[in-house]
Amino acid sequence: MKETSKQNIAILLITLLIIGVVFIYLNFIRPLLETIKNNQKLILETKEKIRILTDYKNKAEQLMNYYSNLVNQINNINLALPDEPQTDQILAIIDDLAQKNKLSIQRINFEESIGEDELGRVEVKMDFIGFYEDLKNFLKEAEKELRLSDLKSLSLKILEESQLIQKSGGSKTTKRESSRAALTGQLSLVFYYLPKK
Repeated sequence: MKETSKQNIAILLITLLIIGVVFIYLNFIRPLLETIKNNQKLILETKEKIRILTDYKNKAEQLMNYYSNLVNQINNINLALPDEPQTDQILAIIDDLAQKNKLSIQRINFEESIGEDELGRVEVKMDFIGFYEDLKNFLKEAEKELRLSDLKSLSLKILEESQLIQKSGGSKTTKRESSRAALTGQLSLVFYYLPKK
């Protein structure tokens, strides 16, 4: 073969090789590269959507927690300031506090009224016998109760030992210590409620 024929064949082969590479690139590689680009774009868009949805989910959870706390607060408000007098609840509170603090309730009286501020009031007047520390603890615990109340009046009188034995039903189990004088007195507590209109 002549040198020019060899060169022509080489040029032809190189041209065919270049055409083949361009054909493969245009028909196979380029569409795959476009698909990869599109998939990367979709992945970025999906990640952004996931981030937005996660933000919405977090906000929804925060709102749910906020509203569940509001429900608890509303329930506490309803317990503190009910819409009815609930004298049975008041009696249970007073009885429980009196028993815990060894205060003997001799007489108890309930009076309901509605003030100018449209708040309902249940005034509880009671006569009691007990020791100063027990009365102090009774009042301290009454203040901690969830039900909204105020101490309206308190009057005290020291009991003589003979009166103490008489008032406690003749039982001599209550002994008078010199540092703990028994007291008798009247106590008036006002419990509030918000009447329905």
